[in-house]
Parts: sequence; structure tokens; C-alpha cells
Amino acid sequence: MGFPKNDRMLLSIINKAIDAIDDGKMEALILDATTRIDRKPTLSMIVDVYDKKTFGIISLIIVILLFSVISSIRLNNKFRIQNKINDMLSQISNEYVYKYFVKSDHLDLSKKYTQLFRTQEQLDKVRSILRDTLLSNNLDGNMPIIKLPVVDGVTRTFKGVSLNIHDKKKKSDLIIGKLIDISEQIAEKKELIMKTKMDGMTSLYNSATVKELINEGIKDRDKHQIDALIIIDCDKFKYINDTYGHLTGDQVLRNVSMGLRLTFRQNDILGRVGGDEFCVYMRNVSSADLVRSKCQQLNEIIQEINRGFYISVSSGIAFLREESTYRELFAKADKALYEAKTKGGGQCVVHSERQRMFHKGNLIWAGANYEKKR
Repeated sequence: MGFPKNDRMLLSIINKAIDAIDDGKMEALILDATTRIDRKPTLSMIVDVYDKKTFGIISLIIVILLFSVISSIRLNNKFRIQNKINDMLSQISNEYVYKYFVKSDHLDLSKKYTQLFRTQEQLDKVRSILRDTLLSNNLDGNMPIIKLPVVDGVTRTFKGVSLNIHDKKKKSDLIIGKLIDISEQIAEKKELIMKTKMDGMTSLYNSATVKELINEGIKDRDKHQIDALIIIDCDKFKYINDTYGHLTGDQVLRNVSMGLRLTFRQNDILGRVGGDEFCVYMRNVSSADLVRSKCQQLNEIIQEINRGFYISVSSGIAFLREESTYRELFAKADKALYEAKTKGGGQCVVHSERQRMFHKGNLIWAGANYEKKR
């Protein structure tokens, strides 16, 4: 309470009034006034309420909780950044991430799948093939190479890497992994393999490949069909090189290879077996006349292609018997070629050995005896 300085009578009256209050009522008044005071808690007040040891334990727990929360936030941020980096790397790479929840039979594909498999139908096919592959193999590590449809009947080749996560009962719970598009690698590998099989000058099969393919043809052929081997040699090729130069000679070889492609069937084996020597392996020929007409047609086409000067080829023909090998067949055709070369340019000679052939349902003779019948 506050009073004017010189009002002694008022102060006396209040003091007498206070003195008239009994002790119990005074304590009640004091207590009521105290509870109305709004005081903010301080560290010293807390320490007074709790002993120092308990306060220290509580403080330690609070610090640990704060550290855990901060660490969790930092770790989540780190994971979020790492996942973002992985997504970005996946976008610029040829990898396609997936998660397969085995118990719920749910296959989760990353967003990049929609860039390659654009329709829902294609995505459903991919899910079905991938799910079957994962369940049938149930492997950790590398998966079998699989082919998946992309668009318009086109398929791409993928190899997969998977990790199988098991539950407490050691049963498969989650399979995570990625598919890696290796289509370009497969194509490059096939191209390299093909280059090793081709002749660099003419783009026909080289000598080693021709031998391999003809051996396979001899081994796998139907015993009732007749195959023919033709050895072809450029006439006076040395004269062409000496007179017009090797560049012209190389062009002549390319012209001959073009003539071979235009003359013979797509399933015939065409190759270059020497400098200016070529060969053709014809499967299932109907008659000797067919083979001879092809050789004559070849000469005509070569002359049309090579208009700068006259060029012709000689041909030796041998027909495959059941017991023949590539070496035997080549030797007979080469012998017939030598005979053709001695007769002059542009000739075609069939090896003079009796060989049976089917022609229009009737058995006829080929070779020298066939020539006499004509």
C-alpha cells in the first residue's frame, strides 16, 4: 500500500485495522496474495525443486533425444539426396530399377520404364515376363538374359541383377534389382563377329567361313537333295592388274561379287576363297541345266556392270554325292575349273563324273554323261 507522506492519521487507522485481524485470517490473506503473483520458472527454481543428480539425468536424456532427432533429419536428407542422384543416374543410363514384393505379388517399376514401354499393354507384358523370371529362378546376383517387347514388334535384350531379401523365416520377402539394356552391345558383338566372317574387299564370306558353312550344309542336308559347288575364277585378271592398275583390279573383284549377288539365290552361300577366285554353294538344285544357266547369266551380268572393258569368268561345277566331303567336292570343282580355263574365257564345265540327280521327278545323269545326252 502507498500513503501520502504526511497523512499520519490514515496510517494509524490502517495499522490498528491490521492489528485487529487474527493470526489465522492473516495467514490466509498472505497465502492468497502469494498465489496471485505470476513468477516465471528459472533454472535455479528447477534445481531447487529437483536435486542436481536427477536434473543432470533429465538434461542428458534431452540432449540425446535432440542429437537423435538431428541425426535422423540429416540421414533422411542424405538418403533423399542419394535417391535423387540414383534416379538421375538411372535416367541417363541404360538401367531400369524394379522392386518385387513377393507376398503381395506386386512389382514396382521405376519411372524410366514408361519411357521405353510407353503403353499400358507393354508395361503389363514386361511385368508378366519379369515376374515369371524372378519367381522361376529365385536367384541372387545375375539373372538370365531376357528379351522384352518395345514397340511395333521390336524387342530389346536385357540382363538383370537382383538381390533377394528374406524374412525371419528365411522366406523370400522382397526382390530388388535392375535390368540393363545390352541391345547395342549384342548388336555390336554380332557385327564384329560378322566382320570376322566377311571378306573386306567384296563383303562376301571369306575362305574360312565358306568352308565352315559348306561343311554344315553337307552335314545337315537332306540325303534326297542334290547340292552343287561352283568355283569361279576371273579370266586374265593378272593382265587387268598390270594394264589398268590394282585399283581397277579391286573394282573388278567388287563387280564380280555384285554379279554373284544378283545372279544366285538368297540362300546360296557366296564367298571369296582366293585372290580372284570365288565360290558358290547351291542347296537343293533341280538340274544341271539350272546351275549351268546361272553361270552363263553371271557372265552376262558382270559384263553389264563392268562397262569400261571386257571381263569374263570361268566356272567349274561339282555335284555333291552322299559320301562327299568339302575337300573332295572342292577338288572336283577346281578340276572342272581348270578344264574351263584351258578352253578360253567365259566357259562353264561340269566335273565329268556320273552323279544322280532328281529332275522333274525323273532320275537323270549329270556331268560328262549328261552332256552326251544333250
